[in-house]
Amino acid sequence: MARSGPKPPTTRSKTPASSPRAGGRGKTYTLLAAMGRVGGRARTDASAKAAAADAAADMAAETGAPFCKTKTLKQMTDAEWESLCDGCGKCCLVKLEDEETQELYFTGLHCKLLNPGTCQCSDYANRKKYVPECVKLTPDSIGALDWLPKTCAYKLVNEGEDLKDWHHLVCGDRNEVHRRGISAKGKVRSEVGVDDEDALDYLIDWAHGPVEKGRRRRKRP
Repeated sequence: MARSGPKPPTTRSKTPASSPRAGGRGKTYTLLAAMGRVGGRARTDASAKAAAADAAADMAAETGAPFCKTKTLKQMTDAEWESLCDGCGKCCLVKLEDEETQELYFTGLHCKLLNPGTCQCSDYANRKKYVPECVKLTPDSIGALDWLPKTCAYKLVNEGEDLKDWHHLVCGDRNEVHRRGISAKGKVRSEVGVDDEDALDYLIDWAHGPVEKGRRRRKRP
């Protein structure tokens, strides 16, 4: 997750299709490239949460806690920033946006550069060359990005929350995110070869965490 200069988002197409929830016709969606939107719906509490996180970091610094507890995102070194990524790969999934409500829906289609077996970018250093719309996360932009999964470590730290127990900085094992079913590993396919109008066929309901047992999966339109 590089830190510099977020690029303005780009929209690849507009897809008239059935509503993911109601199944009715006449809804229009914007197909967003993976990591392809800066901003989105306003977050009125973003500043308050960031301030609370700053205060929590100051308190944690006095106890000798790990850097993710003692530092804000802005205070982290480049190495610390990169290590915070949990490697789930879900930020690299294509999303659909309801043009009327601005509600986002994750799909199981991944960016053409994502390696679905490792959930890592196959050409991270040069990704902007091949995927110009890829957004670079920054400490200043995290609070305004509404397409990050709720489990995202950057999002959690920015809001003053603890990292999940499966995060490698907590458990010491980078594969735990895959074993626990948090990541996109083994669940997704490339966007390459899928027509934009068919994106609705790939809606998922596990973007923010594993589906609870007994909970019915969302029915695809």
